[in-house]
Amino acid sequence: MPSPMIQGMSKFWLKTLKVLLSILIVLSPSMEAPKIIERIQSQTVCLGDEVHFRCRVTGKPDPECQWFKNGVLLEKSDRVYWEGNEHTLLLIEVFPEDAAQYNCEAKNDYGVATSSASLNCRVSGEGE
Repeated sequence: MPSPMIQGMSKFWLKTLKVLLSILIVLSPSMEAPKIIERIQSQTVCLGDEVHFRCRVTGKPDPECQWFKNGVLLEKSDRVYWEGNEHTLLLIEVFPEDAAQYNCEAKNDYGVATSSASLNCRVSGEGE
């Protein structure tokens, strides 16, 4: 049987460990996989028009977002920008080759979420 001194030390360390674990649990931020809270919408526009695909996401830590055109990653440019949790793909002047399937992919350490939409182009006056 351990001496009273050893028993007392064991109880002290056990209480200290419980306090430290409680502090760690309280201080640990909650983490969550990305979620799409506003999906991008398919659009039909006239050639030469400006197009905005807007996607709102949430997650902890904040997700990184990437845009894809027909499965190919789009490079950042003056056509791609975002603010806060709202990520917008901007096509300043639509050309025939812009007609495609677009995806916004939100990713963090806890998962991936994707929203897809298509862009259709027509010549001004067509279908009106």
